[in-house]
Amino acid sequence: MSIHNYKITIVDDEIWTRENLKLLVSSCGLGIDCVDLAENGEDALIKIYDERPDILITDINMPFMNGIELIKKVRVIHPEIIIFVLSGYSDFDYVREALLEGAIDYILKPISQTDLENLLAKAIKLIDNKRQKSVEMQESNDKLIAASSIIFDKEMSDLIDGDEKRTVHSVTNVRLLEIELNFAKFNLILIKTDSIYNIMKRLSITNSNTISFKIKNRISEIISDNYSIVFNNTYVPNEYVAVVIDKNNKEIEILCDIIINELQAYTENYISIAISGSHFSLDNIREAYNETLIAMMTRKFKLGNYKIDAAQVEKMPMVKYLTAEQENQIIYAVQNNNKKILRAIIYDQMALQHFDKRDFLFLEVKQTIDKIAWLIVNYSTGNNTPSEILESETLLELLNLSIEKFELPEVCSILDQLIDTALKENDLYCSNDNIKKTVNSIKRYISENYFEDLSLTSLAKQFLVDRSYLSKVFKHETSENLMLYIARKRIDKAKEMIAENSATLTDISSLVGYDDYAYFNRVFRKITGKSPRDYKGILQEKSKK
Repeated sequence: MSIHNYKITIVDDEIWTRENLKLLVSSCGLGIDCVDLAENGEDALIKIYDERPDILITDINMPFMNGIELIKKVRVIHPEIIIFVLSGYSDFDYVREALLEGAIDYILKPISQTDLENLLAKAIKLIDNKRQKSVEMQESNDKLIAASSIIFDKEMSDLIDGDEKRTVHSVTNVRLLEIELNFAKFNLILIKTDSIYNIMKRLSITNSNTISFKIKNRISEIISDNYSIVFNNTYVPNEYVAVVIDKNNKEIEILCDIIINELQAYTENYISIAISGSHFSLDNIREAYNETLIAMMTRKFKLGNYKIDAAQVEKMPMVKYLTAEQENQIIYAVQNNNKKILRAIIYDQMALQHFDKRDFLFLEVKQTIDKIAWLIVNYSTGNNTPSEILESETLLELLNLSIEKFELPEVCSILDQLIDTALKENDLYCSNDNIKKTVNSIKRYISENYFEDLSLTSLAKQFLVDRSYLSKVFKHETSENLMLYIARKRIDKAKEMIAENSATLTDISSLVGYDDYAYFNRVFRKITGKSPRDYKGILQEKSKK
């Protein structure tokens, strides 16, 4: 039995025939959940137009409009419907005409349960085949659209953020060249969402391309014109770019407000938007994008929705929060391996842990933290091992990601780990069974949940351990920094997925916990010595031998 439900309309001018057919249809048990009755052709035509049934059973001889006329009209308004005709032995000429008009079969009166069931089973098979073909065609069409969308995203991303400066004429999309010839000016809108991984997790979607496509469609629907361009930056997956054509400042402001409201409701997270100045050729798209990147840096360092106009950036004064005296104090503490003084400068004097409660700009905070990290790494004494160098590089990468996410507690946590890595640990350490048990539990948890948004802070909270203590004991027990351990586990899993060839490299990046493919690529290269693409190529070459 089919799992689908079907609607049927029965047309006959004799009430007892209609009611009898309805009873027979209902007792067939073929998933027909709606039986509509009409007493003549005109009545049927109205009901078919409104209800769009799957099957029509109609008498031939009826007043006002006979069955042949009804079939002709129905074929115009509802060509997919399956039609049967009711006839007596004397109606065969009409039946033949009905079949020529598109009826697929006929039922002789008086009607038997078996004949009706056979005809309905035939109709349902035809309907199911049509539905399946429609689904397959839609899926095929969706795949073609999605593939085309991904190619367009890549080409446009190369225009704004690629290694080589390209022109709009290098893009294969013909529509882009048509737009270039038909506008006076454009403004670029840069839209930043939460991490793609977090959005995928909230919406229970496993394919990053699906999320990207949905968000792009929402933005396109809001802008709603034939000339604007919307794409996902493949180099920074949580960035979406809209190029709006020939709109004034007020129109752009309104669009941005709607985009923020719509995307915040969809992603369940804050949205940041930056608007470029006006440009007069799409070859200036990279320049416009860079304007918005700079503008995005001037939003406040605290969670919230932001809308920034690049034209206002030059008027914003920047403040340096790390003084020359504090720089010298940090250098002294690092060179003398004195963690106590170093932490006192960062957390007591500067109160870095409270930067999000003050009216600081993102760029001011980022420059301050980057400078502190640079001083710690570059002024530490002693020869670091390759493993320690890798630990420091991994922590610096994580530090930048945490700043981008406004995760100040995690920023402080990573700085503490960087201090412990750069300044040699002199504390006496004594292992015991409880410590070993905790570390083993954490290692097991990481193996089972490598794809989650793992951090020292989240794991310390999960296992009810002090953050600083956990960092030290994990390093002592495993001879490896916790965050580097997590990175290795993720890359090991990524290598398995690449070998299985079960997903794209972008999706593998998301599946192992990295929503930023560029970052995943850097971590993979640092740990394996090869890029994910090169690693995949080597495996493919080996499989051919």
